Amino acid sequence: MSPYQLARPTLQEAHCALHGMYGPHTEDIWRTLLFTAGLSGEESSAAALDRVLAVMATAEPLIRLCARSLQVRIAAHDQLARAHSAQ
Repeated sequence: MSPYQLARPTLQEAHCALHGMYGPHTEDIWRTLLFTAGLSGEESSAAALDRVLAVMATAEPLIRLCARSLQVRIAAHDQLARAHSAQ
């Protein structure tokens, strides 16, 4: 958690974001995204999230929008963390 109480998004949050849009169809979509990214879904690293976001960014429009929103959150988190560490 950053000093601004803004947590960096996780792979699980990406999954939850999709569920908000696709409801009962989420699991099939999520499995396809994970397979394409070469992930199991159990990963917790920033690199794993980056991999699934790269795949999401090439998917259908709603999934791309979801990826972009998570990328914006990551960028905001990283900028705030850098600004705080520079103080």
